[in-house]
Amino acid sequence: MAPDDSRLPTAEEVLGKIKDDGDFDMLRLKVIRKVKENEELRNSIISQVKDSNVLNEESSEELKPRQLSDAIYEELGRKIMGQISDEIWKVIRSNDGIRDDIRGTVESVFNKMMKPELGGDEDNNPSETNDVIDTVIASIKDEANMSNSNEKLEPSSSFSLQVEAQPGFSPVEGNEFPVNSPDRNEALPPGFGSNHGCIDPEEDPDLPPGFD
Repeated sequence: MAPDDSRLPTAEEVLGKIKDDGDFDMLRLKVIRKVKENEELRNSIISQVKDSNVLNEESSEELKPRQLSDAIYEELGRKIMGQISDEIWKVIRSNDGIRDDIRGTVESVFNKMMKPELGGDEDNNPSETNDVIDTVIASIKDEANMSNSNEKLEPSSSFSLQVEAQPGFSPVEGNEFPVNSPDRNEALPPGFGSNHGCIDPEEDPDLPPGFD
């Protein structure tokens, strides 16, 4: 619902409009791609999984893939998700375009809500949108972290990064780290996140296998 002319739209109203228009998902996917491109992070996770105590115990050969991946998640999950969270925040706060994209999106939506007849082209006072920008940034980071803590990590040969942006989703069952059979010591790093119901994977062919 658009605010009346007597007041500025609130940060929550602008954020809601950005989500309704699909702009939030667009920004979220940009963050995902940037995190996925971090080879240093990818290699670090590969090393941690391959060197995990669980994976290198002789008894691990007796575990089913789901049991093994759950055990690895129990050992490494919190640490790895923390690393992913730090990288998400780093990407969002960086000056390589994503923060500018967030600012531009917020300002355009803010102006459209203020004066729809101008189509979002009117210049606004930056101080009016700073709080909204901070709210949108925090929302992207918080929802990404929510998905990291509730994700399902499926067996895969790819490094897939998935960030849930839809609030109110149900926690998935278990957490699965990818394990290549039969040689479990060749385990690759996990995918991160849960399926997002608003994005059609066919519309984004650059996403890794299993990303939707």
